[in-house]
Amino acid sequence: MSRVFLAQETALGRKVVVKVLAPELAEGLSAERFAREVRLVAQLQHPNIVPVLTAGSSDGLPYYTMPFVAGESLRSSLSAGPIPRRAVIPVLRDVAKALAYAHKQGVVHRDIKPENILLTDGSAVVTDFGIAKALRDAGTAAANESLTSMGATIGTPAYMAPEQAAADPAVDHRADLYSWGVVAYEALAGRHPFAHRRNAHELIGAHLSELPVPLETRLPAIAPAIAGLVRRCLAKDPNERPASGTELVETLEGAQGSQQQSSPMAPAPAAIAVLPFTNLSADPNDEYFSDGMTEELIYALGKVKGLRVTARTSSFAFKGSAVDAREIAARLGVSVVLEGSVRRGGNRLRISARLVDAKDGYERWAERFDREVNDVFALQDEIARAIADTLELQLAGSPSSAAPHTRDLLALEHYLKGRFAWNQRTEATSAEAVRYFESAVARDPQFARAFAGLADAYLALPMYSRTAPGEAWPNAKSAALKALSLDATLAEAHTALAYGTMLYEWDWSQAEYSFQKAIALDPTYSTAHHWYADFLVGRGRLDEGLKEMQIAHGLDPVSRITGAELAWMLHLVGRSDDALTQLDQLLQLDPNYAHAHFIRGIVLTRRAEHRIAVTALRKALELGGFYAFAHGVLVYALARGGQRRAAEQEVEELKTRAQTEHIPPFAFAIAYTGLGDFDSAFTWLDRGVAQRDELLAENLFDPLFDPLRGDSRYLELVHQLGGSVHQPT
Repeated sequence: MSRVFLAQETALGRKVVVKVLAPELAEGLSAERFAREVRLVAQLQHPNIVPVLTAGSSDGLPYYTMPFVAGESLRSSLSAGPIPRRAVIPVLRDVAKALAYAHKQGVVHRDIKPENILLTDGSAVVTDFGIAKALRDAGTAAANESLTSMGATIGTPAYMAPEQAAADPAVDHRADLYSWGVVAYEALAGRHPFAHRRNAHELIGAHLSELPVPLETRLPAIAPAIAGLVRRCLAKDPNERPASGTELVETLEGAQGSQQQSSPMAPAPAAIAVLPFTNLSADPNDEYFSDGMTEELIYALGKVKGLRVTARTSSFAFKGSAVDAREIAARLGVSVVLEGSVRRGGNRLRISARLVDAKDGYERWAERFDREVNDVFALQDEIARAIADTLELQLAGSPSSAAPHTRDLLALEHYLKGRFAWNQRTEATSAEAVRYFESAVARDPQFARAFAGLADAYLALPMYSRTAPGEAWPNAKSAALKALSLDATLAEAHTALAYGTMLYEWDWSQAEYSFQKAIALDPTYSTAHHWYADFLVGRGRLDEGLKEMQIAHGLDPVSRITGAELAWMLHLVGRSDDALTQLDQLLQLDPNYAHAHFIRGIVLTRRAEHRIAVTALRKALELGGFYAFAHGVLVYALARGGQRRAAEQEVEELKTRAQTEHIPPFAFAIAYTGLGDFDSAFTWLDRGVAQRDELLAENLFDPLFDPLRGDSRYLELVHQLGGSVHQPT
């Protein structure tokens, strides 16, 4: 925006900074008007604000002068490496004090960013207050259009508030609070909340529509008050942000006081992604083994204290890709990436692994291991310990604690093949997974994780095949309980038990206990947060459910299922614009993901955009996703869109299918609600209660049921499902 010079003021013998506007910005600008606007800003006198000394013009170029501040900018400090959190809070507090004072004087900064925050003598001071507004007000229409296109009058794209990005003329002091939130997130987490966005247009789009990974996901040890404050500042709607900078100051001072009374805040944990190891074996069918080794290393590294490990789904999203490790790290929000290869030949095993620093792309550690296949258990520990040592972290438990709890190599192979099949999520592979896990536990009846895998496999059968829940759940429950009898600390087993208890037994208190137990045992297990979110929205606790799903997606940011479910929960709380944005991003990554098309159909139906809703729902059905539920919503969209005859034909098709396959009563209830036949809708909902319909357990509070909410029968259903009444948004 300007050319900056360090000068000596001859009259007073002091150093000053002279900022001369760039010639391309000065064209069409009234230098006199600019100087007058800057003099208004010069009235700001506060210890955390760099004051303007003078303003004028020389040879047609407007300039202004400011005191010289010895030190460095916050940007320079951040570029040099992570700042200790105990040092970040005072900086953020000083900036908040500057904002609180300026806003009371009626001055809005409009360009808060690390470059405009200077660190000197243990304090932070803010520079360039009001300059963007002075430029705008001193310019002609043509000049302002030019300035806006360059980002000068509306701020810097990486830090501007959504209303600035949308060129809202009513921008006020709350835009500064949003920018402060972006700076706070970056300073605390060590990365911008939208670091994966590369250019100005992408950043602006992110500010308008994307939700950043919750700060507490990246920094589990952060004070909840600070995480909550940053989250509120980053709200898209200015009305949801704090009322003033004073509130920022008070919250930070309160949190810092609590910190001083307790133990010192722990350092931010390191974060690692384990990319799928490449199968270099002569037999391509050994891919299950290389994938399995990757999963076991993810499990083993999860035992390292202070290390956050990206979930399997997100890591495996980059399988076979040629994307640079640094870009993957940016996408997943990690500081290091582990990659390698597996070569298996006869009884010999060679594993090569290297740890890549996300900041510069250099290796921090690399090793090649030649072992007997029987040594694979010790090898997993060896690699985990080497990485822990490299990152100066501590591996919890005994040397064998990270192993998969079996010493039977064939049982391990069946277990790995079971996980490999289960992760494919198809009808054929779901049944195959059951067979492999059954073989694993038959080989080693003490293999707890194989029993947990068996529970997952049986739970998946009704979702991906025509197996009735009544056939699958008893087997899933038995396997989960067996796993817990062998190892009560298995988060996967607690999660499977909780989810099945919720869907099929409707024992809400027991289900919630098991979910909370799973999360306490492994807070990084994304599926536990995901399914607990489903439980919460099924009880009408929508805001809590959204928060849990945001945590789940933050832990597994490239997961298709958590991305789609996050969109659904945004729809539940009335944020349909955000939901559609989330789905658009997901479908750009995978245009054929059935569940995303299905959720999109629900959101569009709720928005009364029935024609495109029908298209999305038919696409979901064509791709084979969530047949019965999607079919019921299709009836709803057709009926509300004026195609009643087509809707009634779809209902008849559902009834025909129900003669030979399991169709949850919920699907008929949603269909008849769309048709306006509320008595029939309640009849089917009553059947759902009698049958403990698995869809009803978590979907009663969908806004598509809004037409039923004023009926006393709906309130009775809410009571039966252990929920609280949620008023439609």
